[in-house]
Amino acid sequence: MSEQSDGDFHPLVSDLVEELGWELTPIQQESMTGLLGGGHRLLLAPTGSGKTEAAVLPLASRALSEEWSGLSILYVTPLRALNRDIDRRLGVMLEPLGLTVGLRHGDTPQSERTRQSRSPPNLLVTTPETLQIMLLGSRLRQHLAGVRAIVIDEVHDLAASERGSQLLVGIARIEEYCSESIQRVGLSATVGNPNEMARWMHSDAEPVHGPAPRTTMIEVHRERIVPEDEVMSVEWSISPSSVAAFRSLSLTLLEDHPSLVFVNSRSAAETVAQRLSNLSPELTVGVHHGSLAAETRREMENALRAGELHALICTSSLELGIDIGTIRRVHQIQSPRAVDRMLQRLGRAEHHMGGTGRGRVLAWDTDGIAEAGVIARRAMEGEIEGVEWRINPGIVVANQFLQMSIERGVVPLAIATGILQKCSILREWSHDSTLAVLRVLDDRWLLRLIENPADSDVTTWSTKLWAELASRSKGDVPAERPSWDDEIPDSDKEKWRREFLQVLPESLKGGWFSPAGRLGKTRGDHYSMIPDEMSYRVRDAVTRRVLGSVDEAFVLSLGEDSGESLGRTRRFVMAGRTWEIIDADPEQEELLVAPVKESGEAPIWAGELPPVPREVAEEVGRMRRSAAIEIGALPEDSRCVPFSDYPLSEIAAETIVTSVAEHLDATGALPDDKTMTVEDSDGTIVLNTCRGSKINEALAHFIQAMGS
Repeated sequence: MSEQSDGDFHPLVSDLVEELGWELTPIQQESMTGLLGGGHRLLLAPTGSGKTEAAVLPLASRALSEEWSGLSILYVTPLRALNRDIDRRLGVMLEPLGLTVGLRHGDTPQSERTRQSRSPPNLLVTTPETLQIMLLGSRLRQHLAGVRAIVIDEVHDLAASERGSQLLVGIARIEEYCSESIQRVGLSATVGNPNEMARWMHSDAEPVHGPAPRTTMIEVHRERIVPEDEVMSVEWSISPSSVAAFRSLSLTLLEDHPSLVFVNSRSAAETVAQRLSNLSPELTVGVHHGSLAAETRREMENALRAGELHALICTSSLELGIDIGTIRRVHQIQSPRAVDRMLQRLGRAEHHMGGTGRGRVLAWDTDGIAEAGVIARRAMEGEIEGVEWRINPGIVVANQFLQMSIERGVVPLAIATGILQKCSILREWSHDSTLAVLRVLDDRWLLRLIENPADSDVTTWSTKLWAELASRSKGDVPAERPSWDDEIPDSDKEKWRREFLQVLPESLKGGWFSPAGRLGKTRGDHYSMIPDEMSYRVRDAVTRRVLGSVDEAFVLSLGEDSGESLGRTRRFVMAGRTWEIIDADPEQEELLVAPVKESGEAPIWAGELPPVPREVAEEVGRMRRSAAIEIGALPEDSRCVPFSDYPLSEIAAETIVTSVAEHLDATGALPDDKTMTVEDSDGTIVLNTCRGSKINEALAHFIQAMGS
């Protein structure tokens, strides 16, 4: 525990806070004592509450009071763009205290990496994937052995994916080299299960809530169709309702800016930007998503910050806390599909203490309006779903076994199992579970598993271990392990094994694993839990700048057409402009493109929409009942929220009520949280359920299996 359990900052930190004129926010006041005392804490507060300072100032105080040296604090974020932002802010905060700050991720120049390896900063900002790579360097591992605390930013985002599971095991691996337990500090938006979220980080972690006077205002709107929308819908081959939504949005952005417009996919971002530009040539919009090059994204962020754009059309790439200046309002195209995502996006509007998160959801189909209405109501009432994660994720364990083997060469089974058992998500992991995963990896020649050294073929042991044991042995043993192609008499194998067992370290007598032949060829494939996507770089043939990337499947589809259609499909939109493909180089995996004035279509990137939680889907069902109650078609039901409580515009509410009335007239039944209907739609069987994405996907797989 820290010597600062009385809850006072180090004098230098107190002086800095006073000089900068900072007044501690609620989350900073609530968390200070626990963090100064060395406790594990999850800090929960709305965006703009000062969570970063709440975490770092107490850790900086501990570093000064306890004279931490070298690399002592890690700051992990899920996005490289967020890393750059945090690096800037922490430099201003910590350098006056004599503490150095560094940044390390995939874009860090080799010269900077070398400098960090020789003389690391006191605080290093990095990503989960880069942290995995750092564990493989012997010099970097020595520096990691001095880590005393780790800050996990946007922990709710990481915990919901296997990236978070990988990070937990990575921290446990680092602790194997440390003399003390690493203090964990998580930063998160408000979640529905704070206690479980804290224990995800560490069994002793406690949640700390920082109340913040922040108001959330949302309206779900459907625009009325005018004759011009009908004409444009034919030209664009989309519904008049969606044209009306884009028309309404373009007018709003001209009057009320700067704004962020969130969409649910990269293709939608490019398409919406093009639609808006076509509707209002005087409107200046940018595009921001994960398939754009980092330089392109930075240019878009800077342009918005400088007031050069009316709006930025973006995906979840701008959902987290990247500094993009003052945003007046957030717009969402179609349902955001979850309450936490809605709140995260609204947090970009008036991103400061006491700000108001103003948002508007534009939707046009009935189900989308209903879903958005439910999410908007729950967001304003603070009814947030809990974060979910997998227990005993086998794919993460396999990934970490491969990493451990590269890191250590020879890994004792007991140590590998012990590392996993330190993680909350693997608390029930057993020795048998370890063997089950390792046998699969051994079968695929990624690892070599030795379960029982006393009953194994000694010529399959690691060459590194063989050389080490041979140097210790006093018997007649070859200095190097014989080749597997050599014909070795069983008597020699038995003799060598007896010799080696006499000098085998105690930690290895229970078995071990080590790298096998195929691991070397695939070593670079195991640093990340983010699925690989085969993609082509898109390079501007004029400026030679890389614009971003498109999926290989999109490039291959360009050759499937001919004639006039080929010319059209060879044009596509990226970063808000239309480009024509000049050349495709499969060997370099690169497209050369040139800008053109004509319109194009957005590429289709692989990926999937975020799931709709069961709680949201079930309330959509209850909302349908509320609408039926509103028109007197069903009796009152105390379990239903009054229909008027949903923040719907007049036409959005009319759309739902009309749909419910028509459905009851046509079928006599209403699909809701209690009723699932089976319907025929133009020869297609439709199961209308209100159970959320995961249950619906399970039903779909079951029906497909039954019909195959």
